[in-house]
Formats: sequence, structure tokens, C-alpha cells
Amino acid sequence: MTFLELCQEHGSEGLLQTAQERKLCLDFTRWRQCWNDVMDVWQDILGEILLPLLAKTQTRQGLVRLSEEDIQYLENHQLVIDPGMEWYDADARRPYYRLRGRRITPDEAFEVIRRTDAYFTFRTGYESGKLSPLHLQNWWFNKNHYPARYGWVHPDGLVGADGITGSTYPTTGELVEEMLMYQRAFPFLEFVLALTDWDEMPPYAWDQLFSDCRDDYQEYPDFLDHIELGIHLGPGKLELMGPERARQAYQKAVAEWVDVSRERYISQYNQDHDLFPADDAYLKRCLEANGDDAELGLQMYQAQKWL
Repeated sequence: MTFLELCQEHGSEGLLQTAQERKLCLDFTRWRQCWNDVMDVWQDILGEILLPLLAKTQTRQGLVRLSEEDIQYLENHQLVIDPGMEWYDADARRPYYRLRGRRITPDEAFEVIRRTDAYFTFRTGYESGKLSPLHLQNWWFNKNHYPARYGWVHPDGLVGADGITGSTYPTTGELVEEMLMYQRAFPFLEFVLALTDWDEMPPYAWDQLFSDCRDDYQEYPDFLDHIELGIHLGPGKLELMGPERARQAYQKAVAEWVDVSRERYISQYNQDHDLFPADDAYLKRCLEANGDDAELGLQMYQAQKWL
């Protein structure tokens, strides 16, 4: 259903009031009271849809008149949640996932990286349009992180990763919040994310972790069987899919979008091959675009040592 239909179906009575000339008024006070009283997943989702619109009005009470742009946003964006997936709450502490996306341009990739990479968001907050990813993270610059130099958006425009969630026990509300954040900031992104019931890796990989037969590049042939939740983020649409539809969407994404070997998606790949896809010059560009002192920032960075 569209975001507008979602608000009308799951919002409290009077949440959206129709006014003249195709204007909508949002009764923020009533919605906030409902959110405080109910605190269910639908109120979380409504909050992620509506709060960015409210932020533009600089008000937190009474009736808020939504602009034509806001109305079009609510009417032109869809959220599809398969039965039961609205209550997704991972049992695995940090679920292993695979993400495959449509390739983007290097300039688009630069925008994603300079606004989401942990080197910027952890050190300097979220000014200059920086975002706050929770579960999908880019680590192209931090020298004290293992593995080093990886992310789900690559400098050359490749979109995808085999990884684990950045925070623990992801929920529907958290995932919807993060996906809507990407959708608003980077409308050119399209990808499928498949989360499993494995905690970081399959049990047999844990058994091999400290043995001579450890293989960070093994295929995990039973990956598809362990998918618990799938997410498809695309222009104007967000889908949370149950296991069967998630498997189909992931396989379709691989068939249509993957044009490199699977090794490129593995977190250790660049470190193991001594590759620096985002080098010092790339970092300087990011610092400049973020409004930081690029020369000073680069000097401080170069003084650090790789682990």
C-alpha cells in the first residue's frame, strides 16, 4: 500500500485530516499520543515515514499542513510487508546477510560513501548531510577496524556485500528506518538484502574458524535455505519479504545485477589483496565535500597506522 494508505489504515483516528484544495493536515498531537499509548511496530513505521516531513515544519504540536510535495511523497511511495514480517525480530545476534544491488555511477557511490562511511559519522557526527547507518555500514577508511577497506557501496559503483549487521538483533522498525533513510537520501539506489538466521556465519564455519581448514571465501551452499527476511529497496518502493519471496528476489538480483566474482563482495577481499579502492586522494575529496579541513584531516589520517 502507499504511505498515505498506510497512515490512514494504521494511524489513530484523525491522524490525517483532509482539508480544501487537496491539502492534508497532520494532527501531530494526536499521533504522538497514540504512539505513546500503543508503541507497536506500525507506530514505529509511521514515525519513520512522517517525522522527516514534520521536521521541515519545525513544529511538534497541533495541526500541521502538509505541502503538495509531501502529499506526492506519501502517494507515490509504497511499503509492502509480507504477512508476519512486520514482527521480524532477529534471533541471531548479528545476522549474516548478502546484499546485491544495481550498479551505480562512481559519482553516486562517492555521495553514499562520504555521507555514510563510519570514518566520518563516528568521528564528526551527522552534519553536512551525513547519515547514521545502523545495520549496513561502510568501512573504507578506518585503520583500526578488521577487516579493513570494505563496504556495501564500493567506490567504483558496485553495490553489494557479504557481511553481518552493524548492530545486534535487528528489528522491523530499525530496518524500515534505515531503508527509508537511504531511499530519501539516495533515490538512485536499488538492492535486495537477504538476512539469515546465522549469527555472523554458519555453525560449520564457526567450527573451522581456528582450524587449518578455515576458508573465508567458501560458498555456504545452504545460504538460500537459511534466509529469514528479504528486503527490496527500489525507487518509490520498499518491500519486506518472507523467506520464499526473499529467495526468489535474491536470485533474480544475482542474475540481473552481478557482473563480478563473488570474492569482490567478501569483507576481507581488499585487505587480503592489499587493495585500496578508496585511497588518500579519495578521502581528501570526501573531507572537502563534507566541509571539513581536508589538509588537516588528511595529515591526521596519514599519521595513523594500519592494524
